[in-house]
Amino acid sequence: QVIWYHLNPAPKMSGVTSVTAQILSSSLSGNTILLKTPIGETTVQSPLIGRHNVYNVLAAAATAVSLGVPVENIREGIEQFKMMRGRLETIPNNAGFTVMVDFGHTEDALKNVLLSLKPLVNGRIITVFGCGGDRDNGKRPLMGKVVSKLSDLFVITSDNPRTEDPMKIIKDIKKGIRRKSGYYTEPDRYEAIKKALTLARSGDLVLIAGKGHETYQIFKDTVKPFDDREVVKQLLL
Repeated sequence: QVIWYHLNPAPKMSGVTSVTAQILSSSLSGNTILLKTPIGETTVQSPLIGRHNVYNVLAAAATAVSLGVPVENIREGIEQFKMMRGRLETIPNNAGFTVMVDFGHTEDALKNVLLSLKPLVNGRIITVFGCGGDRDNGKRPLMGKVVSKLSDLFVITSDNPRTEDPMKIIKDIKKGIRRKSGYYTEPDRYEAIKKALTLARSGDLVLIAGKGHETYQIFKDTVKPFDDREVVKQLLL
């Protein structure tokens, strides 16, 4: 059995079973979608944020349909989803702006996240990001390019430098940046997060990307405790 899933409008394919969704509304609290399946339709309040997560919902729903799960049970299951730790996780605060931590550490991941967030934010998007050391050098300028294109402000910092010089990694990232202002360089990740939070105003969104659920930073042979989420909480106390 083959089941296709799509966002509306679905392509016309005769004789093919499809699960589709129409996004009725989106916010930083999640998506309201009209889910259409071969076994019925239902309106679902998904707590997962962003257009890309609607595709994840569709994949899960299509799987459930193939297993014979009733549509109401599918709705109940989707509405009980919780954001995974470090995956577009909102860090509660009383500062008047939104802070999110995400694991996105590739060009494609950052692009999808920023494109999903952009229409949901009334203010500016301020991104904190870096690239891991001893890993694919080619993605560094690509990440710089996509963040500079889709963020209003950004701070380039360290991820897990490992055995590489953090400033060399940052230099590689900057090769993809096509603007002369609106960004900062701060290799100390704590100070970079602090800088972004200081820049933020009411209605803005600060996205701290790259490490997500991780609770450490790797420097050469040393692993140091570091949790983006806990840093934000400390700084916004």
